Amino acid sequence: MYHLTNVLADDGRWDDLLAFAADPAGAAGERRHVAHVVALEAPPPFAVAAAELFPDGRGHIGPLWDVVASRNEWCALAPHLSDPGVRRLVAQTRVLRGEDLSAEDADDADPPLRLREWEAARWDPERDMWSYDRNGCTGATMWAFPGPLVPPSVSPATGRPPVEHAAVALLDGLSPVVRAHAVRGPVRRGTTAWFADAYPHLVQVATGERAAGRGTGHALARIALWRALAASAGARDAVDAFVERLRCVTWRRPEDVMYHLRLVLEDPTTGIAFVLTGTDRD
Repeated sequence: MYHLTNVLADDGRWDDLLAFAADPAGAAGERRHVAHVVALEAPPPFAVAAAELFPDGRGHIGPLWDVVASRNEWCALAPHLSDPGVRRLVAQTRVLRGEDLSAEDADDADPPLRLREWEAARWDPERDMWSYDRNGCTGATMWAFPGPLVPPSVSPATGRPPVEHAAVALLDGLSPVVRAHAVRGPVRRGTTAWFADAYPHLVQVATGERAAGRGTGHALARIALWRALAASAGARDAVDAFVERLRCVTWRRPEDVMYHLRLVLEDPTTGIAFVLTGTDRD
């Protein structure tokens, strides 16, 4: 089936490929592979139809809403998107790929359909997002914060008792290998960091990407991160001001090389510091 898929795709026979992908009698893995090729290479009407066949974002090479948004601009895709969930994730993916869709924004858009300055400052879609072909994908920088120039030390929050905060569960849920808790500030030790520098790594963490396993698409990661930040700030509309006033501190353990996150987000207004720490290895 894989050879035939390539032959039909080379001939532009998208109707035939889409019909096979939609046939419930076919093998699930083969159907999903065919839908991946259509979502990747077909004109927008066919590509969107393929992506909406498998809206769950699980399995195969990558979520098909991520695949279809990797090659097509929003204006080409929007007229054909009928599934509200897929439409939302395609829009968020296009935002992460640099499009400003704020003209499409609704009052309750979550998160906003334009990257904030602190998001865009260090975010590079060519480096930080997946690039797909028919049989696989490349790219997407692994999460590793801080870098190797930060001297090894212990957590600056060591010995402080945890305090309750509604944001902890959301921060803790960003990844199965990164743990979060809150303490009372101020946090004096550690290396000062900029939130904008940590942002790309936080998005990668929130995809669920691990040393021995793929995560989901970056749109879901941005949504999850914004919800955690909104809970930390007290409201979505307060996120920008929250990020602006954050005092960020980082540290590194001697064994940290890849897939590690050590970060304290201290809000000087509330006196609460959120501690995120985790690592993963093969």
